Amino acid sequence: MTTPPQGPWSPGQPGGQPGGPNGENQGGWGQQQPGQGGGWGQRPPQQGQPPQGQPPQGTPPQGGGWGQQPGQPPQQPGQTGWGQQTPPQTGGYQQQPWGQKPQQQAGWHQQQGGQQPWQPNGPGGSGGGKDKMPLFIGGGIVGILLIGLLVFVGIKALGGDDEPTTQPTTTTSTEPTTGPESPNGDPTGDPTGAPPAGELGNATGQAKTATDKLQADGYQCSDLFNGAQGAHRGCFKLDGASEAETVFQFQPDGTILAVLIKSSNDDNVNNAAVTFDAALQAIGNDTFGGSEVAKVQQAVKNGQKSQKVGSTWGEFSLRNNGDNIQVGGKKSGADELDLPRKEFQTTQAAMVAGLKAKKYDCRNGITCRKTLGKYGSQSIYGFASQGGGLRSFQMRASGDTADLKAGSAAVVADGLAVLQGPDVAALKAFVQARNDGKSYTGYVSGWRVEILTDTRESYGSQTVEFTYESFYV
Repeated sequence: MTTPPQGPWSPGQPGGQPGGPNGENQGGWGQQQPGQGGGWGQRPPQQGQPPQGQPPQGTPPQGGGWGQQPGQPPQQPGQTGWGQQTPPQTGGYQQQPWGQKPQQQAGWHQQQGGQQPWQPNGPGGSGGGKDKMPLFIGGGIVGILLIGLLVFVGIKALGGDDEPTTQPTTTTSTEPTTGPESPNGDPTGDPTGAPPAGELGNATGQAKTATDKLQADGYQCSDLFNGAQGAHRGCFKLDGASEAETVFQFQPDGTILAVLIKSSNDDNVNNAAVTFDAALQAIGNDTFGGSEVAKVQQAVKNGQKSQKVGSTWGEFSLRNNGDNIQVGGKKSGADELDLPRKEFQTTQAAMVAGLKAKKYDCRNGITCRKTLGKYGSQSIYGFASQGGGLRSFQMRASGDTADLKAGSAAVVADGLAVLQGPDVAALKAFVQARNDGKSYTGYVSGWRVEILTDTRESYGSQTVEFTYESFYV
């Protein structure tokens, strides 16, 4: 798979990405800006096709509750709508209380009106009634026996077996096991089982071994998501001029499915290679095998170029630019896990309006600035897909070190004030807890967060950036 163009702050980058303000340093070498209309690795729905997980427009769902159509006679009530279930119906028979009997009509000996058929007709009357009385009595007894038999059979038929004294202990759920989806079919918000901001979820096997080795080498690791579908984990190391990251996805049993290793050092090419090789061995010896790691190592030694490297684990794509080395690959037959599609509720227009009210100059509608001290500046950059909310947001202060701390705190406060969305509180807490002048990278509420601090003698800068994650191998 191809590697997307580099981050938003370098001017004139290939791929038509917006250049950074005043050509200043990039907010993080691992950050790339998306093209219009969707996140990398996430294909937006084509026009005219219904999104995944939703019915085609104009076609009511089967059994759904769309209501009565105009001009049609009243129908029987429809079934409940999607996601709703009607309570289970009870049995077709209603049980009669055992201690009660239904009312019966008067017996054969309680006829209304006239004389009873077995009574004599009075004086002088015929005596034939006496001759018929035994027949009536016999017929009545037979009738009573038949009625009793029918009642007994009916009770047995209706009563059935004895009812259980306890309810079943197991239930079956028909609710979907995955999280809600956005209109384009991508998962929204944090996937099920996401760990707290900047922290790790569960891991076993290959994933745990790789994590332990990387953390021992000074990497900061966190999970973008970690649940029943698997996990997306990133381990990041920021040490002066060296920047490195190892991002990998794994199944619930710890089997690693895909991996991306990056290392860069603008000051020393050799240091970039050393850092890369250490990360490759940390994750590769147990995942790919030592012989397959050696193939990648040999390809790196062959010089600065891009090439494919085959292995028994899967195919790797290597790019070696000397001061920037990266390799990505996935296990044969495996697919990358889908990433959450993230955006803020704030649109680009709303961002500009809010920052203009705070005396920022927003001439191009993408970046807003104000001066900081004599030579410095505060800038806020926001990128949104067409018609949507912001998907990348950067706050940056640069200038004299004497002005930098206060200027950085002010620009972050101004930027967070215009952001709207359910993730803003968690992002704000993460940034405020790391206001110590160091650099950090981690995952927070489905966002990739970078805090990059660069202070050199009398001049410095600090950048805080929120972007949706991209993962190409």
